[in-house]
Amino acid sequence: MRSLASRLTRTALGIAVVGFLASVPAVGQLRGRPLAPLPPAPSGPPTPAHGEVPATALVIGALLPLSGPGAWYGKEIRQGMELAAAVLAPSAPKEAATAAGSGGDKQKARGSSEAKGASDAPPSGGATAGTETKTSPESKAPTHTTAPDDTKATSGKDAAPGATTVRLTFDFVDVEPLDTKAAERAFAKVVGGGASVVFTASPTPTAAIYSLAAARDVLVFHLGWPSGSQLGPRSDRVPPGNRTIFQLRPTPAARAEALAAYAWEHGVRRLAILGGGDDFGKAVRSTLSQRWRALGSPPVVEESLNAEAGDLHARLVRIARQAPDAVSLAYRGVELGTVATALREAGYTGLLLALDDDRAALLAAGDDLRDMVILSDAFVPVPDSHGERFAKVYQERHAQAPSRFAATAFDAVYALAVAWSAPEGRPGPGGSRLRAALLGKPAYPSVFGGELTVKDDGAVEHPLAAFGVTAGKAKFVGYVKVTR
Repeated sequence: MRSLASRLTRTALGIAVVGFLASVPAVGQLRGRPLAPLPPAPSGPPTPAHGEVPATALVIGALLPLSGPGAWYGKEIRQGMELAAAVLAPSAPKEAATAAGSGGDKQKARGSSEAKGASDAPPSGGATAGTETKTSPESKAPTHTTAPDDTKATSGKDAAPGATTVRLTFDFVDVEPLDTKAAERAFAKVVGGGASVVFTASPTPTAAIYSLAAARDVLVFHLGWPSGSQLGPRSDRVPPGNRTIFQLRPTPAARAEALAAYAWEHGVRRLAILGGGDDFGKAVRSTLSQRWRALGSPPVVEESLNAEAGDLHARLVRIARQAPDAVSLAYRGVELGTVATALREAGYTGLLLALDDDRAALLAAGDDLRDMVILSDAFVPVPDSHGERFAKVYQERHAQAPSRFAATAFDAVYALAVAWSAPEGRPGPGGSRLRAALLGKPAYPSVFGGELTVKDDGAVEHPLAAFGVTAGKAKFVGYVKVTR
């Protein structure tokens, strides 16, 4: 009798606990601020369309700085990733999904009602997704969990034409930029949770987990500066793009390719190439020189020249006297501003070309930065485009414009979801199969004014933003495609 009473008591307690948990609303927070809710999941039992593959989980881990000085950076990456999942959510109406087109820029104006209806939608032929988000601390930050949406297969009426569904699960871990041990522990955690892709934001964590990822067949998507670019601290510790690491920021070589294409298309034939002695300068000079020769016009000048060189002025005077159509400056920050000023003082009045939009260059050179074009990976929404729709939704959710980091993260998650739900069949667990699926498509839609391409060497490339500089002020003039 006592045993029966005990069982009845435990049963009643279990029912009470389940009822209590069911009544608690799901809440996700980041450092005390509520996250924007994802679109509601469709109600009613799912009825998969004929031939549709049932949903399965693509687990993406993310080792990001979510507290401390680097929190702004990690937060924007996280928000871009989560917005990609929201855009792909199964509740997106079919009309909105098809209205977004192929993802490239549609320069011709459409009706305002159409643009509004497409604002939350991916291009047609994408994937739909349910989401689950977890935030885990490595040390000090509190843990917050967002409960998943309904992650069952989406009905045919809700999915984009030709799409299959994919469940996206994010596991965010707070990792400080210089903590290698924390990065290794965080990697073990997210991979133990099923992650086949891990996003990183800083060189040190990326270098720390590289060999572990290669051994476990896990892909690493690195959003920091590329290896050898010397555009950020310890970027030289990051292995170059390969079968394990995908580099989401443009490499110096990719930047130089885009610069060459831009200059040639705008009538430049007599080009002078100058650069510093660091890895960035060497990579840009080498790629630009090779590309220019391939176009059939060898450079007028090709020199390695440091901003601190004692004979800087004399050498620049000799270059100015040759009157090239344009001078490419493979420098960064203050050094870029210094050489640009010295070149103007040496008498050169033609076009300047650069690859770094660091404000330090503008501050160092001031009005001497004129008649100049700068290419960078900055994100600028183009009117009536996939990028503008992304920027609008991001602004509504977070009360600020998206940065290049949020836009890059958005593109990467979107491409992964599309590859995972490829019509030829899901790649299944393991980074190698997902990598093959990524490379299987020629391009993906990008918010950066066109298409994103995934290269076999691990480079993930999208168009670069071109800015015209007049009297020290930069103005966006359009996107330039990287052609390699």
